[in-house]
Amino acid sequence: MIYQLGRLVKEVEFKEIEIGGKKKSVLNNSLAIKIDKDNTAYVDITAWGSIAESISKFFHKGDEILIKGEIRNKKSKVEEKEIATVFVLVTGFEFTYGNKRKDDNVEDISAEY
Repeated sequence: MIYQLGRLVKEVEFKEIEIGGKKKSVLNNSLAIKIDKDNTAYVDITAWGSIAESISKFFHKGDEILIKGEIRNKKSKVEEKEIATVFVLVTGFEFTYGNKRKDDNVEDISAEY
């Protein structure tokens, strides 16, 4: 299990896809993680179900988020070549103090499923 603090790279939105005749919510994004003054790492993240829906409801591009998750492997085809990558499967998240907005009412909300 890992915990990682970072900022969401893209605008946040979830999609509903059909798997085995059932609709499921999925969110794909990237997390920008500050390594030091001059370096930032980018990590792909995926969230499912109510976690995906909650993140899309409360977060926007550039917002800071603390995620809890598991590192997973993924294989993709790019130009007929199979490549292996890793991503974080988000199993929970927490709000941070860097995102408070006057109109948000989410001071004590965190999600873990």
